[in-house]
Amino acid sequence: MTDEDVNKLSKLMDSKFDRFRIGVMDSISASEKRIVKGIVDFVSDHLMPIIDEKTDKTDIDRIERKLDVYIDKTVIDIDRKICSAGIDRHYEGEKILLEQGSKQADIWGGGIDLETKVIDFNPFINIRPNDNNTTNQIQNPEIRRKYEKMTKFFFNEVI
Repeated sequence: MTDEDVNKLSKLMDSKFDRFRIGVMDSISASEKRIVKGIVDFVSDHLMPIIDEKTDKTDIDRIERKLDVYIDKTVIDIDRKICSAGIDRHYEGEKILLEQGSKQADIWGGGIDLETKVIDFNPFINIRPNDNNTTNQIQNPEIRRKYEKMTKFFFNEVI
């Protein structure tokens, strides 16, 4: 998709979004509805939301389709109790949470093996000497306990 295509699609979506907001869904054509459905499907299949409540089976299925049997990239703000999952790199989830107002000291990373139900705590984003964490493992027992508790909360469907 070229930049021009993206701009055209964006303009179409902006104009159509206004129609959706005021409840005039019937005013768009069938082909425009297919475009909207395609975009929604793409976003659902490729982008992982910030999770701020328990996941449901649909969320888990989408993450599993993307990542097979291992949710190997989860990043949790243990204070705000929000999670970013399904990203390619932990730093991407960290960036998302920072942009959403999280504090660096509250963001920790890990993953879940869906077959063994084992939670890991060892991404590079956890190496933070200023927060007394000198390895990729979460060294503070209280932070590790909070991270594990939040992981079990968000992914209770699979753990």
